[in-house]
Amino acid sequence: MPSDVRISGFKVIQEAADGQWTIKAEKATYEDDVLVVLDAVDARHVNSASQWVNVTGDSGRYRTDTKVLTLRGDVTVLTRSGFSFRAPEVVWDGSDSTIRSRGRIEAGGAGLTVTADRLNYDLEGRRAVVSGHVDTLWEIEELTRWRRERP
Repeated sequence: MPSDVRISGFKVIQEAADGQWTIKAEKATYEDDVLVVLDAVDARHVNSASQWVNVTGDSGRYRTDTKVLTLRGDVTVLTRSGFSFRAPEVVWDGSDSTIRSRGRIEAGGAGLTVTADRLNYDLEGRRAVVSGHVDTLWEIEELTRWRRERP
């Protein structure tokens, strides 16, 4: 049974072994003791090396018991290094420090654009793996400029 508790300006900060999570939403409703339904979500993870990943979505569901955040709608993931991807849905699993897409993704950064059926992003290793009908576009001039400007 849905709760009568509705929150405007929802914010949760969690410390974890892999860094700090911050989850914000314009509105939140507790469906039960462990499930929070969110609107207009902005989540960020920062590791001990100050590397961050930011995820935004139109709506989401956060399970406080498993630390799993599922975002839907216009979902965008952006990293400090400039890599980004968009997907119709992503699952951010705090228990294994991964972000997984559901549905076709478009990823890019530094002159590279990739579309694929799936993307798995490892927060600890800062490594993305794309799979399923992968198409890649390299803009060589942009990639060369990025490599020259990179610290």
